[in-house]
Amino acid sequence: MEHEIRHKHTPGVASNVSFIFLCLMAFLLPIFTLPWLGISIDTAKNFAFVFSVIALVVVSLVFGFRYRKDILIPGGVLFLTWVLTISTLVVSTMLSSVPTVSLTGLGYEAGTTTVLVLFFVLLLISSIILQKKGRLLILYMLIVTSSFIVFLFELINILGGGSLLSETETLIGNSFNLAIFAGFVVVLTLTIVTNPLFGKILRLFSSAVLALALIILALLSFKLTWVTVAVFSFIALFSHKFIVLSSTKTSVIGSLSKTATLVLVIAVFFISFGGTVTNITSKVFNISPVTDIRPTWVQTYTILSNTSIKDTKSSLFGSGPNTFSYQWDRYKPISSNSSPFWRVTPEMGWGFLPTLVVTTGLLGIFVLATFIYVLFSNGLRTLFVQMRNNEDSYFLASAILCSLYGWLWALLYPINVVILMLIAVTNGGLLALLIQRNKIPTFPLGRIFEFRRLFMMFVVVSVLCGVWGLYKVANRFVSIVYYEKTLVSANQAGGVSNAEKYALKALEYSNQASFYRTLSEIQQEQMRVLLSQRGELSSKELQKNFEELELKSRENARRATQLDKENYLNWVVFGNHYFNLVYFSIPEAHTEGDLNYEIAAKLNPNNPVIPFLRARLALSGKDIPKAVSFLERAVLLKPDYVEARTLLSQLRT
Repeated sequence: MEHEIRHKHTPGVASNVSFIFLCLMAFLLPIFTLPWLGISIDTAKNFAFVFSVIALVVVSLVFGFRYRKDILIPGGVLFLTWVLTISTLVVSTMLSSVPTVSLTGLGYEAGTTTVLVLFFVLLLISSIILQKKGRLLILYMLIVTSSFIVFLFELINILGGGSLLSETETLIGNSFNLAIFAGFVVVLTLTIVTNPLFGKILRLFSSAVLALALIILALLSFKLTWVTVAVFSFIALFSHKFIVLSSTKTSVIGSLSKTATLVLVIAVFFISFGGTVTNITSKVFNISPVTDIRPTWVQTYTILSNTSIKDTKSSLFGSGPNTFSYQWDRYKPISSNSSPFWRVTPEMGWGFLPTLVVTTGLLGIFVLATFIYVLFSNGLRTLFVQMRNNEDSYFLASAILCSLYGWLWALLYPINVVILMLIAVTNGGLLALLIQRNKIPTFPLGRIFEFRRLFMMFVVVSVLCGVWGLYKVANRFVSIVYYEKTLVSANQAGGVSNAEKYALKALEYSNQASFYRTLSEIQQEQMRVLLSQRGELSSKELQKNFEELELKSRENARRATQLDKENYLNWVVFGNHYFNLVYFSIPEAHTEGDLNYEIAAKLNPNNPVIPFLRARLALSGKDIPKAVSFLERAVLLKPDYVEARTLLSQLRT
């Protein structure tokens, strides 16, 4: 038969243990947070994502993949592009100017190689685990249930004055990621509500979650989300009519059409009058509008064009994953200094995929685009040509819509790991459906391991690597917790001593340039405090303590520049260290300080703060013409730079 499933025996396909673990990850990641540790929502979710996927791989190898004869994985062009995408990421990381930043970053940010590789690993494992019939529906309902908890929490948070987490964070991340998540839930629940094959209870619960998602979208007022919701509700309105079963009652179809139509009308209303509604809700619920802080499309293109032109390697393989911020510092337009957020260095550009063009190059994005194209072309061909009037068409249409929604937002916004997880599992579900119906080339995983001993060796090595990876992730997590405590203590009155203690603890678990840089800044502050105690200490004791602090500060600043030579902040802190020494007539203070500032200026040429610091250093050495020259440069870069203008006017008079 045309629609006969290729493999009859599916219980062994990534056993129930792996499926349960996948479901737990999909359910818990949206609601996971650790506010009592003081780390941000995004950081907590980054670690949760990395830890969960590595653990899922270990669990699958131990419990699921021993039934390797039952495991079918995508073959042909899909598998080839999957392998090439990961290979391109690895090569791009090796060619990166700071490989450690590309590999893991500070806390496994969404653009790091680790997260991107694990994203594709999760996609492949999901396509294996979800091949068993009925599992995709269970996964969908768990995501819907998790979103129900998220939306209730956020409504309580809004009605309570926004004090449950913070003014800028939600359970999903920032407000824009919450809006994208709510839009995803609208698309997902709409495909469930408009599916006459589901039971009444499932459809009623999905309708309630759909209503909550629309309320959240109305309160957040992210117009672009309403546009995507309108487009996808329009598609959902007609897609089920095309694939509807002949046995479906006309009354049910009419009811389902009304739901999709209602969502479309609501979306169009908010697209047209969202601004007015936002003003009303802001006053009623005391909601402060959230500013979307990210580079514009034009600015992102400017960074991309400069990155590609300057280096052939960067054209093909990019600057390295997770290095967009360095490219921004190097090539940002001077016009960005007129923004209120001119001091902010963004980690991503206009969108997640445009950022990958910069960081992984044209080759990386081309291979990824090929993978996406092949996947959706197979899915759409199967839906519209080979599976019309078939029960599985509803699930296939849902998987296609949800996957397409996720990739669209990856193009339009710098999404976080929660949205990445949803993209991975929905694309994995789409692949699983195509494998089930024998619509794409596949091959048994067991074909790779013809000999049992070779297979067992692979499993043992992979499990050991996975356990080691979990250990490293745990260590990095502990270091980040201590680092956050360092920053909090450093900003408290009299908290410098505790800040130093926390910074040293963070370094015990992970050597990071940011930790060394912060520790150097703390010790520079301790030097200033020590000098204010001249009357309380003997000159000998004062000199001894000062020299010890100076040595520690200098070595920590130097260590930061050695670990990450591309971050201009490391060189600024190193320059600040020498600036603190100029009043002690140390011969190399002016020379070394200006040398470090000069390196920082090369890494961030359009930053007005750096010439201001160089002017301050020159002024301490009585070199007024040089100071004036640097101040003029600072004012040229930022005409409304008050500190530079004030000092310049004083020197000219």
